[in-house]
Amino acid sequence: MLPGKKTNIYADIRKSTKLLLDGIVLACDPSMGSLSSQPGYAVYEAGVLVASGTLDIDPSGEKWERLKEVYRQLRNLSMGWGVDACVYEQVPVSAHNGRSQVSHASLLMAVGVTMAAVDARVFIGIPPITWKKYVSPDYVKSDAEDARQMGRIVIDMAREIQRTDPSRGNRKQE
Repeated sequence: MLPGKKTNIYADIRKSTKLLLDGIVLACDPSMGSLSSQPGYAVYEAGVLVASGTLDIDPSGEKWERLKEVYRQLRNLSMGWGVDACVYEQVPVSAHNGRSQVSHASLLMAVGVTMAAVDARVFIGIPPITWKKYVSPDYVKSDAEDARQMGRIVIDMAREIQRTDPSRGNRKQE
């Protein structure tokens, strides 16, 4: 259940195993808020899901207003939980996956705002092509569920790395 050892995500998870397994992880499904999509989030404490949901962003607002509101709400979540690690959907820069260039650009802006808003020690970007391979059998698409799945998958990958390389769990955060 692990991506190849030569991938960036494997290296990022391997370096951050202890924080992912013992700390507070905020998983984010980025969006700037629209009629069809709101930013999803999930909070894990020591690998256990403790909260999840979606941010409430008014889709009728100007793009900059929505991005500022995403920032404000994610910043509050981050500071309120004392987040150690942030898992986010790493949106491909050039692939549009059927989206218009405008909606893809908006999604990339939302990723940037997510990374700026969350006060974490580490950030783990997981591409949709990767996390969607490992969703639970009962997965039903929603913004909050996407965030829950991304967080769970990265934490499960950290557990697998710790299981196959037990020294990872005993090392200080690099």
